Amino acid sequence: PSAHRPELDTDYVAPQSALERTLAALWQEALGVERVGVHDNFFDLGGHSFLLVEVQGKLSAALSRQVPMVALFQHPTVQALARYLGQDEAARPSFRHSEDRAAARRESIRRRHLQRGRRAPA
Repeated sequence: PSAHRPELDTDYVAPQSALERTLAALWQEALGVERVGVHDNFFDLGGHSFLLVEVQGKLSAALSRQVPMVALFQHPTVQALARYLGQDEAARPSFRHSEDRAAARRESIRRRHLQRGRRAPA
């Protein structure tokens, strides 16, 4: 594959912050492209889930903190991922919060079934 940036729908916009430059450099290395802009989508540049695992490991090491794999899928541009990673820990949605919401939903369904006189699902 060519090291040049593929033709994309978005124009190249250079990374501005240190975090954006770090992300762009990691993507450039993993994807084998010459430059990555802040609006470039990892997958549009030729990325796939196996490369994302590599990026996750290097990013976690570079930031000295664990970066959830799901965050890389949910924020596929340099700018979006930098915004997510720049948020305060308290502002980020947590896995625990998702578990709590799922448990509350299951309990609500169980109560509705009991009110209707049916056996609740397991």
